[in-house]
Amino acid sequence: MPNAGKEFRKRYLLHVLPSGFMKIRYFGFRAHTNKKHAIALIRDLIGATAKLPEKINEIIVEMMLRLTGTGITCCPACSKGRMQLIRELAKQPGHSS
Repeated sequence: MPNAGKEFRKRYLLHVLPSGFMKIRYFGFRAHTNKKHAIALIRDLIGATAKLPEKINEIIVEMMLRLTGTGITCCPACSKGRMQLIRELAKQPGHSS
């Protein structure tokens, strides 16, 4: 491909904003510096009555149990015992992953 460098530059420059433009995620009420205050103000102004869910601090095992009702550390055969790592199997030749 003789013009691979030229094509790369062309595609790369499609992602560069012209001078004077700003990425939307850094602008307005969704900007990180304003977000907490601005969204609360907007909710007050529009009279939003929906209660926002509280943030839950939990580890992945607890979250999966809460969402699916299935303990991901339980034995899949008997659902009683807890699975434990005994050893990792050696990678098989010719298999990727």
